[in-house]
Amino acid sequence: MDKPATFYDGEKLIKLLVAASGKDSGPQLDARLQQDVIFWKAVGPTLNPDWSGQLITVGDPLFMKFNETKLIVQELTRERYAPANPTVVELRNFWVSQPQLYDAKWGDHDFSRGGSVLQMIRGELYELVKDCDEFTKQVRVENNAR
Repeated sequence: MDKPATFYDGEKLIKLLVAASGKDSGPQLDARLQQDVIFWKAVGPTLNPDWSGQLITVGDPLFMKFNETKLIVQELTRERYAPANPTVVELRNFWVSQPQLYDAKWGDHDFSRGGSVLQMIRGELYELVKDCDEFTKQVRVENNAR
């Protein structure tokens, strides 16, 4: 995952990582997400306000990194890997602190009636925070059930 991609199917890549990790996939995914948080903290503040237009191109490195980050959070949720909670919370808190990464208005668009590609991409940027919130809610519920 650290080498330049020769193909990119983010879902397939995450499935390969999970399969290769076996029962250790939770810690491996968390470690990868920690690397992604470091990346976004370094790169996020340097992005200009219209950077999200780069996410239109599937092979673009920012598209690939964003897609990876989002898919890892979703997989951690599926696996219910609670020890990743600090990493997910750190990602979420950083993401919402950066106006070029997150604007609450981006979640207001109803895509069932269509929308531009850029609106849909901004919707995905907004959805990352919702994915993080879903993960932390799941961890809270499971901790309260114990």
